Amino acid sequence: MTNVNFRTATFKDIPRIVELLYDDHLGKTHERPGEPLAQEYKKAFGEIQKTQNTHLILLELNHKIIGFVELSFTPHISIFGCKRAQISGMRIDSEYRSKGYGKQLVDFCIAEAKAADCKKITLITNTDRPDAHRFYQAQGFSPTHVGMTMNI
Repeated sequence: MTNVNFRTATFKDIPRIVELLYDDHLGKTHERPGEPLAQEYKKAFGEIQKTQNTHLILLELNHKIIGFVELSFTPHISIFGCKRAQISGMRIDSEYRSKGYGKQLVDFCIAEAKAADCKKITLITNTDRPDAHRFYQAQGFSPTHVGMTMNI
């Protein structure tokens, strides 16, 4: 695991990010890597760049992008007004899974959350990803809440 680098994604990284998001059974149902610069992706990237709260982080190995995560920092009123970090959209290229790179990406996110003075860190993972659940629990996360979504 030499030559690992973390960096902020740029506009030119959108195609690779979409490939990573597509690289699992659920991603294949709602991503379009053949159209990586579709208006939806460009618009979302532009909106994220305008905020100070969400960071698109890439994990590179020998200058190749092998991982991605969205890391957001949000102030909350509850729990004494603590700031929280949220991990979402995390992916490691299937060729590099189970080799320790996911742990390095999670550890990076935790360090960034601590540096941003967050007191809690949560993550979003689909209920249909049992391997991911085992991985996150091995990293110290606990399934303490039930999240719900609604398509609108």
